[in-house]
Amino acid sequence: MTVASESYRNAMGVFYWVLDMFAINVVQNQVFFGILLIVSFAWSAAVLTMEMYRAAGQDSKIFLFGTGSLFMYLNAFACEWMWYAGAYIQWMVAMLTATYAAVFVAGSEKSRKKFLIGAGLLFLTASSYQICLAHYICIVMTLLFFRFQGKVTGRLLRMLVRAAVICVFSIGGNMALTKILVSADILYPKTRLNMGDFMSVARFIIESQKDIWLNGYGLFPDWVIPFALVVILACTFWIMRGYGCFAYLYMLLTILMGQSLIYAACIMQGIERLPMRMLEPLFDVFSVCLFYLAFYAVYQKERMVCRLAGVSGMAFLLFHILSLQYSAADTVRTNTLDRYYILQIADRIRTYEQEHHIEVTGVGVCYDASLEYKYGDYIKNGYYGEILSKAFMNEWSDVSAVNYYSGRSFDRTEVPQEVKEQVRQLNWDYVNLQEQMIFCGNEVYIAVY
Repeated sequence: MTVASESYRNAMGVFYWVLDMFAINVVQNQVFFGILLIVSFAWSAAVLTMEMYRAAGQDSKIFLFGTGSLFMYLNAFACEWMWYAGAYIQWMVAMLTATYAAVFVAGSEKSRKKFLIGAGLLFLTASSYQICLAHYICIVMTLLFFRFQGKVTGRLLRMLVRAAVICVFSIGGNMALTKILVSADILYPKTRLNMGDFMSVARFIIESQKDIWLNGYGLFPDWVIPFALVVILACTFWIMRGYGCFAYLYMLLTILMGQSLIYAACIMQGIERLPMRMLEPLFDVFSVCLFYLAFYAVYQKERMVCRLAGVSGMAFLLFHILSLQYSAADTVRTNTLDRYYILQIADRIRTYEQEHHIEVTGVGVCYDASLEYKYGDYIKNGYYGEILSKAFMNEWSDVSAVNYYSGRSFDRTEVPQEVKEQVRQLNWDYVNLQEQMIFCGNEVYIAVY
């Protein structure tokens, strides 16, 4: 498996290498790994809920902690994670290690062993999926605040510094390891970002905020996200009134640090857009607000505010669940259409082989003048990015999908330039394999419409 250096997912390279040694294909076993992924999310949410509850004290509201935890592990942007079956293991490892790293570091004031375990887990997070470090920041800062009962002390500041240091070392250590692997020709290098690239990515991030917060790239009805955020923020600020400016500032700093790390990772990788899979921790804003509301609320006195926040949180979670279900149904539709299309291709290949007494070993892919990335007539939502795209839209999935559904082992071959130019002049609106499959000896070139 070839891994680009800009992904910085070195631990995943090791995990996939081990799985390959045992001939375990993560795509062919996607149901098993998908179940593990869901179980790991549920487990992490349960662990976080109990840790927040214990850190805040027995008078706190466990229901609100549970609701807040679910926003970290059950949100609509995770639907793009479900789309990449081959990457289930990296989401699972990153989320589990980020959660437990925060728990161990927050409880390591008198235990060097816990601190070292937390540091090791956080390095695994950084070398599995860096975006999940945003979860670590929000969890560890909140846990430490609760453990010290919201008071500014030297002990709290020391623990915050320790938590930040291992985060920096995890990122730096992973980047250093990447450079070593590039030097050893194990990973292929990527050109560095120049200032122009940096400014371009930063500008795109700013311009994307409207689409993100208005409707979550089309996953939510307009204004649902800002409405839910305003209600929960208002409830939280109302509950926290009278506890001093530090509580407000600390909570806002926690949110700011988590959100900043999301976009810092995007800038470091030089992305030209913001895919949902990299924005999954965005809803930590809701988690942090509900955690602080539960910590400060006196239920007997502020019952209505707690209920309003809890009901609003659960109602917003319902939108997330519905979005995930729509995504799952659309995934089934997309995969079914891909399968039907590929089986037609496989059948035509067999016919060619029988008529010409030759075995086709190579498959190439090229595109017509106006490419249709998704089956727009069949899916419910106009999703953003690569989610629900056809199997033939990416080099890493086109021929692999043909092999998966046909049971063959075709090699991916390069389409001759003259064939590409010829196909690029055409524009199909439907499947016409007699025209869209070009045979040349033991190779076939598929023109994707």
